This record gives sequence, structure tokens and C-alpha cells, in this order.
Amino acid sequence: MQLDLETLQLFEGKISEGGNLYFSGSNENSWCIVYRDFTSVETENFYKIISPFGDILIYNMYCFRYIQEAILFFQVKKGDYFRNALIIISGLGSNQFVITYLIKNYVQNDQKIPKLHFFHSEGNFEMAALYLELLDKKIIYRTIKSNEENFLKIWYKSIQIQISFKQISKSRICFLLGINDRKYSIRNHLISQYIGNRSLSW
Repeated sequence: MQLDLETLQLFEGKISEGGNLYFSGSNENSWCIVYRDFTSVETENFYKIISPFGDILIYNMYCFRYIQEAILFFQVKKGDYFRNALIIISGLGSNQFVITYLIKNYVQNDQKIPKLHFFHSEGNFEMAALYLELLDKKIIYRTIKSNEENFLKIWYKSIQIQISFKQISKSRICFLLGINDRKYSIRNHLISQYIGNRSLSW
């Protein structure tokens, strides 16, 4: 799929002399480079928040781990799908920013928290980790590998569980941890179901 100029400008990207995409993050001195083969490298504290229509009222937040996935998804959907919505790219060390952002802008102001849409890359637990940190700061987790498959191991109070990539739904996590979450409205998406084998070219 050809990257269009409007999308590049919306995500505040630049094409370097070497033909790579460069994005400055919302944190000072944070950045992400997307190479021509679609791999990327980023600083640990990189995150971005994009408001496609500049709406004041926000009903949905679309959360991605990788900026190239967010760009692909945006170009597939486009239009009014992103009305009253924010696109958030976060991961590695930046999950705490999203939590602080939600608390500051919604919880402390007694505002209804927008529906959170987590877009999961195959075998990547970054978005599940974000949800765990939103649920309770006392939750401890780490990624482990068993029989060539990645799992998320979670400790909470006296409970210890291990979930696969196919088990990262809100209902399953809350049930296994014994948590009744009425604060966050979550919808999980498998990014490959939307963008399939498409790749981006520019």
C-alpha cells in the first residue's frame, strides 16, 4: 500500500535522505525510525498521540504498539472511523504516560474514560501489559517462552497465571485475576485481521 502524503503529515513524519521515515515523539528527544523493509527502531520513551479531526469530545482511543501498524490501519479505515477519536502509539517504557494521561484528563476530572481499543501484534503483549498497569499497580508480569511460544506470566496477590496470545481478552484476564473492572471499556483487536499481509511503501 502506498503511503499518501496526507497520512505522513498527520503522523508528523519525514522522509530522510536515505529513504527512511522519521517520527519525533511527544516526549522530548524521543523518536522512531521506520526503515524501507518496514522494520523500526525507537527510543524507549517514544510515544505519539494523534487527533485526526482535532475533536474536543473523544469517545474512542485506538492504541497501537508500532507506528507503522497505526499508519497502515489508518490508511485502511480512514474517514469518519476516526471521528471523536485519538490514535495512541505507545510501548516499551512509555505505558506510564498513557496511564498518567488518562488519570489527568478523565479520572481526576470525573470524565467518562473513552473506550480503549487495543491493537495487538502477533505474539506481542505490550497492549495487554498496558491494560494490566491500568488495572492495578500491584500486578507484576513478564513475558516468558515455552515450546517456542510466548506467554505472559502474571502475579497478583496470591494468584499466579500464565496466558497465551489468544487469551488476552479483558474478560479472561479479569476472571483469572478475580478483578471486577467497571472503569475501563476495552475492545481487543488482532491487527493482522485488519491489515493482513499488506505492507507500506513510500
